[in-house]
Amino acid sequence: MKYGIYVSISHNLTVVEDNIITGLQRDYSRGISMNSVSNTIIQNNIITSFSDLTDGVRLDFCDNINVRDNNFDEGGDIAIHLRDSENNTISENSITESRSAGVKFDRSHNNSILENRISQSEYSGIAFYSSRSNEVLNNSLYKNDVGFNVAPEPSVTTTRYNNIYNNNFIKTVGKL
Repeated sequence: MKYGIYVSISHNLTVVEDNIITGLQRDYSRGISMNSVSNTIIQNNIITSFSDLTDGVRLDFCDNINVRDNNFDEGGDIAIHLRDSENNTISENSITESRSAGVKFDRSHNNSILENRISQSEYSGIAFYSSRSNEVLNNSLYKNDVGFNVAPEPSVTTTRYNNIYNNNFIKTVGKL
């Protein structure tokens, strides 16, 4: 199975909720994948036991998506991955044991990451690559190798104007 749920070019989808997606074992697979979608809520899903090179939730070219109250456990490369997406909210999710990052933004702007619990990521709890004007507030990061990774990608734009405040770092080696 490459996708648990796949949605493309949709507006006002309303809600993707109460799904259990487990055992994604193909490289480059995704639990929930959206491409060019707006005004949607992804909530109360459980995504667990997925392999390397997979994303729990992947948003490409999306805006006004609310990803909230989901559980990601044991896995994958990235639990929540935004690429070229704007004005989204990632809130109150529980993310455990991601191999690369709990939440990663690639060229994504004006998003909010609020009140998430991110633990035991092998690399970073939250990562920004060439992303700007994002808000990171009231998250708990526990036992991640790095709390936040903020870096530009070569030949793109710089990572700047992100507001990172009032987050808790517990047994996390690096903060920024």
